Amino acid sequence: MNDAVTVRLRSLNSAWFVLLLLAATYLVVLPLPLLELALPKFQLGEGPASIRDSGIVGRLIWGSIIGPVLETALLQALPINLLRGKFKLSWPVVLFASAGLFGASHWYSAAYIIFAFLVGLVLAYGYAVRQNARGGRPFLLITVVHGLRNGIASFLL
Repeated sequence: MNDAVTVRLRSLNSAWFVLLLLAATYLVVLPLPLLELALPKFQLGEGPASIRDSGIVGRLIWGSIIGPVLETALLQALPINLLRGKFKLSWPVVLFASAGLFGASHWYSAAYIIFAFLVGLVLAYGYAVRQNARGGRPFLLITVVHGLRNGIASFLL
């Protein structure tokens, strides 16, 4: 991936990269509330009750630390490294596969799977961008983006 956006993201310092990617995870899902209005059965819901009911400390620990670490490892790092490195698949296939796994792992409702797929696509793209950057630290940066996103959601619940 050597398009202008990728090259620019690759060159950003870590803080700007995290902020831009975090913003992108919100921008990519902006159309979904409109679908909720137009299609009454298309409801995102609030995620898993076990995390939602665990209080702010539990939500922050599970949703902002443990979940993002595990999901970045299993749903971005592993599939991207395996599909791109071992099987030499194209970037679009690799990114969509990673995002598909991410979406499927958030099966709280059909709408939530779509929501998570879109967020997962941003996270997978961000992982791929920083994987090829000098000093990229893709695992750490994507975990931070994911953790911040979930942390914000924890405070909004």
